[in-house]
Amino acid sequence: MHPVATTDDGSVLGNDALITLLATRSKSFSTSSLAERGSLAKQCLDALRSDGWSTAGNWVSEASKVDKLPPASDPETKNLGAAMRFIFGSAVKSWLDTFVAAAAAATTTTTTITTTTTALHSTTRQEGQFTVHGPVVVGMSAPGISFELYADAQEQGREAAEASYGERAAAGTASVVLGAGNQCFLSLIDVLERVLVHSECVLLKHHPLRPFLVAPYAVILAPLVAAGVLRMVLDEGVPATTALLQHPAVGHVHVTGSEATFHAVRSAVAASSRVKWQHQQEQCSSSSSSSSSSSSSYASVCGVTGELGCATPWVVVPGAWSEAEMTNAAKLLATAKKANGGCNCLSAQVLVVPAAGSVCGWRAEQLEAFLAAVEQQLAALRTAPSYYPGSVQRKVKMVADAEAAAAAAEAAAAAAAAKKKKKKKKGSAALASVKVVAGENRMPTATEGEDDVAIIRCRTIKTNNSKNTKQWRLSKNIAAATTATEAFGPVLVVVEIGGGGGGGNEEVEEEEEEEEQQLEAYLEQAVEWANSEDVCGSLSCSVLSPAAAPLAAVEVCASGLRFGTVAVNTWSVFGYTCMALGATWGAHPSDSAHRSGRGRLGNAFGIKDVVKTVVRGSPLAKPELDLATPPPTAVFDLLHQLAILSTGYGVGFLRFLLFVVVRTLQLFYVGASGRRYGAAI
Repeated sequence: MHPVATTDDGSVLGNDALITLLATRSKSFSTSSLAERGSLAKQCLDALRSDGWSTAGNWVSEASKVDKLPPASDPETKNLGAAMRFIFGSAVKSWLDTFVAAAAAATTTTTTITTTTTALHSTTRQEGQFTVHGPVVVGMSAPGISFELYADAQEQGREAAEASYGERAAAGTASVVLGAGNQCFLSLIDVLERVLVHSECVLLKHHPLRPFLVAPYAVILAPLVAAGVLRMVLDEGVPATTALLQHPAVGHVHVTGSEATFHAVRSAVAASSRVKWQHQQEQCSSSSSSSSSSSSSYASVCGVTGELGCATPWVVVPGAWSEAEMTNAAKLLATAKKANGGCNCLSAQVLVVPAAGSVCGWRAEQLEAFLAAVEQQLAALRTAPSYYPGSVQRKVKMVADAEAAAAAAEAAAAAAAAKKKKKKKKGSAALASVKVVAGENRMPTATEGEDDVAIIRCRTIKTNNSKNTKQWRLSKNIAAATTATEAFGPVLVVVEIGGGGGGGNEEVEEEEEEEEQQLEAYLEQAVEWANSEDVCGSLSCSVLSPAAAPLAAVEVCASGLRFGTVAVNTWSVFGYTCMALGATWGAHPSDSAHRSGRGRLGNAFGIKDVVKTVVRGSPLAKPELDLATPPPTAVFDLLHQLAILSTGYGVGFLRFLLFVVVRTLQLFYVGASGRRYGAAI
């Protein structure tokens, strides 16, 4: 236990006593005003700016060990640590700033106007069935990035999803947040959402991989602890966690993790006969009705929400790709695949491309050039260890299952052809093939083969859907092995949609109208496939498009893809960044199976009927942000001083001067060793 799990007299409390304490506090806090919670958010901001969290418990070094990075003295680890701290602080600060602004706008008699509120509430356009709010330009924290909110009151599943967004623990019960294991800031944002948005009293159980996060969290969240609305505990094993989830005073559980973890949590709660889902939403406590009493001392029902991952697809729009566009698109994809060893809920997993010849102008040589560029970038970018438990084993299994499924499918096809006395076409590609891209630039802690990215290349086949119309699908077993499950590791699946005559090498002259029809047909097929059960989940996806592609083609993808975040010419990681600024993050409302979770984060400014966030990046020919080349460590450290700790231009200028002077002096008097002023490690 940690001191935040103690009473005023210093005695340590167990989980049962902590839940009871929080449940009692929730009787008053559940009816707290938005102004009161806004004040708590401001206090948390002050704690963030105090910078005590920055080195508390040496958490950055501890996180680097978990991620299997080189020793803390290694310059690369110092750089990654500085980036880790800046991303952590930036995400938390953005969320708190946005909540404070939204609370002020909702509670003051005079209208509080911000750039974001103006863009979201006043700037709208109609795109098919969607009312599009925005765009909002993110600014210096993410150059070239903007976002829009797509709203549709008629979206299938929206009402059930909306109910889960407002669901919270009833008055007199506590909420449990189960910490995330792969990113250090996620659980803190989850706590802020549950306490400040949903007026819950929260017990945070830290993930067993990251117990050291108690120290920085205790600094930033000290105002919540002092207010009696938050306590934290460490993991004590599955039996203790199960008992915690089944406690009668627990009225809500939120988890960020895998689909398997989510189902295990749901099963644990269900065993206490208190779980409920969307078909029982009338029984749920919500933000508007959570004060209703239950027939027992505690909650008669317990809601479970969660943010899970998905087999994040990247859809390629064919057209006239320049060499620069192809290179930058490949670099962006490779960065999204290799970041954090592939252990992210939004790690690129599926690359959707048109099969050679399926679209005019997209021939075999262009397809192979695009895939060669991807392989080149995967090989060139730094290979980090796939540290998360089970990631490497899952990769090995996916590769073996894909090869076995392809062999079985081809054997079955050959047997069927033999019965009909037909011969297999010469030169026809295998349904699935595997290639491991050997990293040319590995961390010393990365393992050759294990941590290298395996590319599984798959062909789709024509099948009849329920409406007896043709559609492109992977064979059932190949899909089950590759795209219908989340890899959460170094695997990239290339899926070729459609088929062309003779491999697409014929010299033909196509009419412009026919080209448009083929492009439209491919995009419809690609979007339909990405939305199908072949692809696991609905959290986020990306679209890669050259400048020459019609804007209407890009909009087909932005509108048609049923994912909580759709990123155009950028990585969907910025969907989470935008969530902290007023966008949304979570599964798409149509995800009734909850494969990417239930509930969502964000929408601080209360835009009605939002079903997804669309994030847009700068043109691929000249991107404003190069995620593959991080700034030097000193730049991250300076950004930490200016963007996270400063309260205005004057304070920022003084911090800048102090940073430059002290770091310069340290070059002469400290040498190469020791912690630099303002450094994370």
